Amino acid sequence: MIKKNIDFDLRKLSGKWLSVSLAAAMSGFLLALITWRTFDIEVLPPQREPIEIEVTEIPPTEQVQTAPPPERPSIPIESEDEDIPDDITITSTTIDFDEEPIDIPVMEEEEIPDFVAYDKPPEPVKKAVPEYPEIARKAGIEGDVWLKVGVDTSGNVIPSKIKVIKNTTGNSGCVEAAIEAAKSYKFSPAYQRDKPVRVWVSLPFKFRLNK
Repeated sequence: MIKKNIDFDLRKLSGKWLSVSLAAAMSGFLLALITWRTFDIEVLPPQREPIEIEVTEIPPTEQVQTAPPPERPSIPIESEDEDIPDDITITSTTIDFDEEPIDIPVMEEEEIPDFVAYDKPPEPVKKAVPEYPEIARKAGIEGDVWLKVGVDTSGNVIPSKIKVIKNTTGNSGCVEAAIEAAKSYKFSPAYQRDKPVRVWVSLPFKFRLNK
């Protein structure tokens, strides 16, 4: 038979130890709150790339004045001429603005090479003598004028293809007289095999006074 120890009562001890445990837990919790370190967290704003704004000056707008309206047609006045018949009318013309304009091709003048090979040379069939300028005659000026002229496939001198290659008369008007005479020249065409070609021809003009 086990005898109960009155001094060792588990029920009393359990309540005592529970109180002691709660007190210890509360003390530890309070101690943790007191000794807990605080941290400051700095929140940085998000970094963005700088935006460059270019300002362009806009020129002021100029107001363009519109063209004045066309003048109103004058009121027709009855003619006093009895010979004009009364039934004359002006026919109406219809213009199609949607119709495309017709392009007229511009014929460009063909260049003449400095050297053209030919089988048959051009021969002068008509010559012209330049008129001696009066100012050169009175001043007693003599000399030579050499011209380089272009001849087309028909044997005619091309007026726009006349060049002065030598002049010993100065500004006496002899050059102009020689050019006018050269325009009246006529040649037989130069042939390259059986085809006429454009060539250059040298023309000398001598200005001499009769002494």
